Amino acid sequence: MNVFNDVLPYPLEARARDKDGWGVSEEYLIPADERQKVLLEHYPFAEPPSLDDEVLDLHADKNFFVRDYKLVREDGHNLLVSPYYYESGGSVIDWVPLDAWHDDDDQEDELDEETKAMIEHDLKIFMAKDDVVDNVSMDDEHYIPF
Repeated sequence: MNVFNDVLPYPLEARARDKDGWGVSEEYLIPADERQKVLLEHYPFAEPPSLDDEVLDLHADKNFFVRDYKLVREDGHNLLVSPYYYESGGSVIDWVPLDAWHDDDDQEDELDEETKAMIEHDLKIFMAKDDVVDNVSMDDEHYIPF
């Protein structure tokens, strides 16, 4: 069984539908006693967090306990996402342990020239693919994707 592509043996609930009413994003309803097993199977990085760990979802800019994760099915794939996925799109790659996150108001975040160039290049490609995004800007201090 390929846990990233095969349909898992849990009920699915449609969370987003296309214009014809078909579920295009479905959430697995995973029993509490199986959430640790599912997390371990789907966590793509070394050293998965504990269900009791609190992390930051960078997209939502909100903290959550890992036990509240969602596993969704989209386009034939199972995706490990934050509980805020349907409002902000944060997936497992956007989870940051709270002890790793430092918000130092005394120090200004600055990007080096190579990083700025890479972001601007990626932003141009993104904008060429998706002309729906309006409020995208790049300046010396902030990269604001929406």
